[in-house]
Amino acid sequence: PLQLVERVDILTGGASAVYGSDAIGGVANFILKSNFEGVELGIQQGNSYASNSGGFWGNVLEAGGQPVPSSSWDGQETVIYTILGGNLDDGRGNVTVFASYEDREEISQANRMVSGCALGQDDGSQSFGGFGCVGSSNFRAFKGAGGANGGPSIGTHFQQENGTVIPFVGGPSTTYNFGPENFFQRPSERWTIFGKGHIDVSDNIEAFMDLSYTNNVSDSQIAPTASFGSIYTVNCDNPFLQNNPGVPMTDVYGCSAADIAAGTLKSGSRMAHRNVEGGPRSSLRENTAMRVAAGLRGSFADDVWSWDVFIQQSETRDQDISTNDFVIANLDQALLAVDDGTGTGTTVCQDQSNNCVPYNIFQRTAAGESMVTPEMTAFLHGIGIVNGATSQFGYGATIQADLGEYGWKIPSADYGVSFLFGFEYRKDNLRSRPDEISQVPGGGFTGVGGATLAVAGEMEVDEFFTEIEVPLLSGMTGIQELTFRAQARTSDYEGTGNNTSNSFDVDSYGFSLAWAPIDSLRFRGQYQRAVRAPNVIELYTGQNTNLPDLNPAGTNSQ
Repeated sequence: PLQLVERVDILTGGASAVYGSDAIGGVANFILKSNFEGVELGIQQGNSYASNSGGFWGNVLEAGGQPVPSSSWDGQETVIYTILGGNLDDGRGNVTVFASYEDREEISQANRMVSGCALGQDDGSQSFGGFGCVGSSNFRAFKGAGGANGGPSIGTHFQQENGTVIPFVGGPSTTYNFGPENFFQRPSERWTIFGKGHIDVSDNIEAFMDLSYTNNVSDSQIAPTASFGSIYTVNCDNPFLQNNPGVPMTDVYGCSAADIAAGTLKSGSRMAHRNVEGGPRSSLRENTAMRVAAGLRGSFADDVWSWDVFIQQSETRDQDISTNDFVIANLDQALLAVDDGTGTGTTVCQDQSNNCVPYNIFQRTAAGESMVTPEMTAFLHGIGIVNGATSQFGYGATIQADLGEYGWKIPSADYGVSFLFGFEYRKDNLRSRPDEISQVPGGGFTGVGGATLAVAGEMEVDEFFTEIEVPLLSGMTGIQELTFRAQARTSDYEGTGNNTSNSFDVDSYGFSLAWAPIDSLRFRGQYQRAVRAPNVIELYTGQNTNLPDLNPAGTNSQ
């Protein structure tokens, strides 16, 4: 909780020997208030404002025929919190409880002039200053593996609003401006409860405990999905390919009269229709984190020696629900359409299982309306769900001493040698379970770059570490302090997951020399060997191979 932070201590440079794996660049320690007394209530509210006043980007939007946003107040954020704290037994302890609620509304890129356009270089009539709303070529784009009558491909073609098919030329007129649909700021709602307490159980021993719970729900949004790539098959007798204005669709896919009569299949075809009828893609994520830590700390031998022991358990649960994306299997099924043979002109799927609805992206009305119906998109849309959880159990202990009390001191220094020794054990466990469609090899959804694979594994580590500090000089002119420090840590890892196991040992160490010519100026030189051990996901996620080409050269598949 931000309101309970007393200070932040930052240690730069490699710190793996002191703090373990991941502290390669250093560490930031958040020190919380330990003796809060009283009641504190707070509310904070803010909005984002954008004037969106003219300028270069407004000209780019106008040139591309895109809406130019007016001034906007949006992205409202509200935070309400309370802190309750009190000392116990004449100051022998303290209990503090914090609770907060945060609500944040979205900011859409459509409401910012600088992001209302998916930029690309362009110098055509719909551009300004060398830029245009070029966006993605995955937008009413069609191309066969071969040209008419089995000849060479006649290239990519674009379907205009009135249904006329013309050669694809690129630029704002034949691409999709995906930028406005994306969120600048995701909407979210967060609940947080935190408690901490400590009490002296004797003159030299203190017990402590921390408890925390956080629940966060956040939604993201990006542009509508599409039938990305050149991985689809079309049948030449598909009624939707017949009689369109402009370049015939049958020519685009290389369908001869014999192919049409025989219903020849043309694989490796591109039919990149943007799902504007179905709306933007959404990913709703809920994350819940819980943690409890408790321990004892104390001192003995007139406070020359100090020690602490702790134990902790934490768990995080995560659910990600993705909607409004196309299921590739359903899309493949819906693109193969035929006349039902009843003489009524009704078009049905070749394979009518699963209540298939044929997908008509090849025709549009003369008034510029799509022929894609809600029933079509309902058949194509799928829901991707990934449930995951990770937990950590750990315990450890440290003991340290100021050996100067026993005469371990260099005569030229005012302070004695000090050291620390410690042990720590941790066990990380992770499970991530995607739904069956998400796990399809190569990807089960069109708007995802590949399969989302299940992960299950755990990692255990035993670590021993030590630190020593040796003051060399102090209290001299030009040398207020000259101190040598050294650290070392050895870690023994054991991991299991996906029917495999791993074990490895790593060592990290470091030493430094700090010189303070005056109290307000310090120089430090150090040498560190820092390590970062692999986590469960890195060790046990299977390889994702045989990915389709979802982003042909020169296109943007966002």
